[in-house]
Amino acid sequence: MRTAVRVATLACLLLASAAPARGDDAALARRIQQAVQAHDAGQLSEAKVQIDARDGAVLLRGSVRFLRQKLLYEQIAWQTPGVREVESELRVVPLLPVPDADIERQIVALAKLNRFQGAELRAQVRDGAVTVHGTFHDPGDVFFLRHRLADIEGVRSVAIEANFAV
Repeated sequence: MRTAVRVATLACLLLASAAPARGDDAALARRIQQAVQAHDAGQLSEAKVQIDARDGAVLLRGSVRFLRQKLLYEQIAWQTPGVREVESELRVVPLLPVPDADIERQIVALAKLNRFQGAELRAQVRDGAVTVHGTFHDPGDVFFLRHRLADIEGVRSVAIEANFAV
């Protein structure tokens, strides 16, 4: 009899901990939305994002104009207390279609910055997906470049294959 009571008590405890706390889920989604609103509104303007939460897992859905907005939404979600996981289904949708050649011209202009002198940057753009190959002098240059690329309208994703000059 004692064993049956213990098993029943254990089962109740497991079910209680496994049951989703809907109020907590809604509160988590609200905290993320409040953090987004507290951020510089200009950086997240024109974004149409739905935030869903369940047991600490967050799903971001919708569209943003710039890749930097997508990255910022994901960063804010990850930094919100109570978040265990973030899945992003955010799509980057520019106001007007941007030809890959226009994006490539802007990347060439970035490569001419003093910061990248001797970096030997080569970029490819296909349907807004940017891949850059380069030899950099400082790891910070890679982060700088990634953020600058994310500010270019029409860029949907960025991959940087970096080597470092010694």
